[in-house]
Amino acid sequence: IKINNDFYPNLSVSQIDKYDNFAKQKFKEARELVKLLDLRKATLYNVALVLIEKQYNFFMGSELKPLKLQDVADELGFNESTISRAISEKYLECERGVFAFKDFFSNSIGEVSTSEIKQFLKRVVESEDKEKPFSDKYLHESIEARFGVKMVRRSIAKYRQDLETSSFK
Repeated sequence: IKINNDFYPNLSVSQIDKYDNFAKQKFKEARELVKLLDLRKATLYNVALVLIEKQYNFFMGSELKPLKLQDVADELGFNESTISRAISEKYLECERGVFAFKDFFSNSIGEVSTSEIKQFLKRVVESEDKEKPFSDKYLHESIEARFGVKMVRRSIAKYRQDLETSSFK
């Protein structure tokens, strides 16, 4: 794992020989800021380590497993909101492409991630005859049979709509 130092450079604060109370206070604030930035960098690195461990199969070519922010927060000893802020607008580049950190967190239906179900749905929809598309009922039954889960049929319509407005990763 390597952090892009263009966005997270190593910072330091140089101490000056003589300074008054104002400069002393600003020097202390600068040191605290550098400490906090280093903590943020370390947190992001640790989140990446946990993601790679928890989503190892994805990095080896499989689908994402269900994973919640709370799972990572518990593992690292942070609050869920801390992890959410740490990964906001952050990306991970790997052999499979560039992904937003948030893409690695997936809800589940039973023991199957919704991401895996969406990928299956995407493949089925791409293979259907565009003149005579599969019904939501057929897709619903196919997903339940394939994954052995129970889900509501309206989820299929929602997933299909998501497919039309944005591509699944």
